[in-house]
Amino acid sequence: MDRYNIDKIVQFCENYPDHKKLFFPCDMNDDKFCFSTIKKYISGLEMYDWTKHSLIESLSLFYHADGGIGARLHFLLPLKLYGKPIVAIPYADKINKLIIKK
Repeated sequence: MDRYNIDKIVQFCENYPDHKKLFFPCDMNDDKFCFSTIKKYISGLEMYDWTKHSLIESLSLFYHADGGIGARLHFLLPLKLYGKPIVAIPYADKINKLIIKK
C-alpha cells in the first residue's frame, strides 16, 4: 500500500473521530496483510472477519456504517447502495465505472 492511499485513509478517518474504525478485508488472502500497515496510522483500528459472520450480519454492518473508504467493489457497492458517504481508492476500471462513474 502506497503512502498516498494511507494518507487518504487517515484523512477519511479524521472526519469520524468518535467512530469505531473497522478494517474489512474483502479478500482474506490478500487484503488482510494490509491491516498491520494501516493499523500503525489508525488508532483503535479493528479487523472485521466476515468469514465469522453471516451475510446478513455483514450487510447490516454496511447498513449501519456512517461511511467507508476502500478499493474493493464488493466493499464499496453495498455502502453506495445504502447511500453512505464513500471514498474510493480505484485500482480497477470497474471501480471507476460502477462507483465513481467517470
